[in-house]
Amino acid sequence: MARYVREESVTVLEMGKRSVCYHSLRKACAPGGVHKRRREAVQAMQEQQEPVPIHIRIDTQEQRSGIPDLLASMPQVHVEVIPLRIGDYDVGGDSCRIFERKTGSDFLCSLAQGRLFPQLAALLKSRFAPILLLEGDPLSVSHSQMRPKSIRGALAYIAAILRVPILPSSGPADSAHLVYAVAKRCQVGKVHGRVEQAAHGPPAGRRRATQSEQQLQIMLSLPGIGPITARAVCARFRSLYDLLNADAAQLATVPGVGPARAAALEQLLHGALPTSHDALTSKRRVDVQMQATYNIKEQELK
Repeated sequence: MARYVREESVTVLEMGKRSVCYHSLRKACAPGGVHKRRREAVQAMQEQQEPVPIHIRIDTQEQRSGIPDLLASMPQVHVEVIPLRIGDYDVGGDSCRIFERKTGSDFLCSLAQGRLFPQLAALLKSRFAPILLLEGDPLSVSHSQMRPKSIRGALAYIAAILRVPILPSSGPADSAHLVYAVAKRCQVGKVHGRVEQAAHGPPAGRRRATQSEQQLQIMLSLPGIGPITARAVCARFRSLYDLLNADAAQLATVPGVGPARAAALEQLLHGALPTSHDALTSKRRVDVQMQATYNIKEQELK
């Protein structure tokens, strides 16, 4: 009898131990256990992290729009109003994003006066990545003498040919929020790049062009040299050095390159390089030609 009682006591104690371990394990795995403490720790770290300041440089001529004051009142925004050499709002990033703001009337006026496309061309040739902030609908401007088809053609030319993104805005408040959103994305997203990468995966890398691809690009940049003629050039000359030093007679031996084209290539390859003044004059001529090309297209649309 005594022996039976002792065995039963031992059994009861072991069941009690198992019961305690089982309930401890359930408590640890419960939603309010380890996972809750982990969430609280992450939240505490986020609260302790200092907010990232957002710097926006604004051209002085934009003060009348009221947008600088709206941006200055937004969280973590530091506004610097200075004369900008190009663009209206510099929001940083890589590459540096810069806004060119146009109201509906400004858009039509600069388009009619031939200022719009040289401005965008200068932005594209700089180190900036331009964005056209279009405040208001140019098609709804009452006093405009420009046909809707021409306005749509200009917008299509900017977006499809020049590849400048257009952000529509309903007014100054909307414009301020758009500028703020882009600046936050460019700057805060860059600082917390690891967080963005963990959330969205690694960014797709841009493969560097091989030496053969770079040589092919140089040949294709020459006037009258297409893919078929480029292969014939590769078969005729051993290197770019030999190509650049070839005379008209040697160039004319390439299939697809006639005597006239060979003479033009010789003049191009052997001619003296332009000075800085000539290059600037040429740049202005290209801008004028771009505007003239669009004017011709606009007349065709009419």
